[in-house]
Amino acid sequence: MASIDALALAIKEFEGGVVIVSHDFRLISQVAEELWEVADKTIRNLTKEDISIVDYKKNLVKQSTFQLFFSSDRVLSILQVRLS
Repeated sequence: MASIDALALAIKEFEGGVVIVSHDFRLISQVAEELWEVADKTIRNLTKEDISIVDYKKNLVKQSTFQLFFSSDRVLSILQVRLS
């Protein structure tokens, strides 16, 4: 964790522009002034949509949980249990 904090501090003190591509929410939350999402051949400015990194992470967890629960293997397992 100390390395993330040191990197965040260095980025904040840097006087030029920086583009960060990261999956580390801790780093992003410390340094990001704008949040952008690149997915499915589209680019969204999450900052303009008033979506914080915390909100974005919560939404990802919801989507992941939904996809995990309703994956074809999971649905098949549920159907097999109910049919038994």
